[in-house]
Amino acid sequence: MRDLLRKLPHASWFFAAGLLSAGSIAIRVLGTGRVTFVFLAWNLFLAGLPYLLAAGLVARWSTRRRIEPIGVVIFIAWLALLPNAPYVLTDFMHLQRSDPRLWWYDVMLLATCAGTAWALGLVSLAMVHGVLRQAIGQLRARLVVVLVCVLAAIGVYLGRFLRFNSWDVVVAPGALVEGIAAHFWAPTEHRRTYAFVAFFSALLVLSYGALRTRLTPAPTR
Repeated sequence: MRDLLRKLPHASWFFAAGLLSAGSIAIRVLGTGRVTFVFLAWNLFLAGLPYLLAAGLVARWSTRRRIEPIGVVIFIAWLALLPNAPYVLTDFMHLQRSDPRLWWYDVMLLATCAGTAWALGLVSLAMVHGVLRQAIGQLRARLVVVLVCVLAAIGVYLGRFLRFNSWDVVVAPGALVEGIAAHFWAPTEHRRTYAFVAFFSALLVLSYGALRTRLTPAPTR
């Protein structure tokens, strides 16, 4: 376990945050006898998958140092699963199901899970960005990162409002394409869709930029 935590970026922090989230969910279930927010455990698990895939892509790149089929498959799988991380932020809509007496607890519970999931997504993006920068160059890597943020925002919209899942890319591609076409073909008829995607994309880009600034060492004088 210690060796694994050393190899994965910020793994100790994520492990502790995951324990805090799971413990908070368990306390609520035991204290109320209700499973209202147990779904957060599953959503947090899904949010961790792109983080693990990104780590796998980094490991693959470090040994191969070239673009090859398995690495491309890992990247595509990561891209399909990435929206699961920022998606947890939209779970705040479930506060309407909260008992008024537990509202403060549920806010902190959702904030813990959403913050952990969001950080998992950003760190996984940082890992993939590092590989892209070496594989295709700095400028093109930045453009891909922005595109990824937009695609992730679209994925969140599809999951939250149209109720698609990441695996629908494989099991129901036709229905997924129809859903995308119906809501993104005519911008003037779906202003709310475009507004959500634009805002969520900007939020992802800005938060990732802040993370990159934090991770980049300050120049020495």
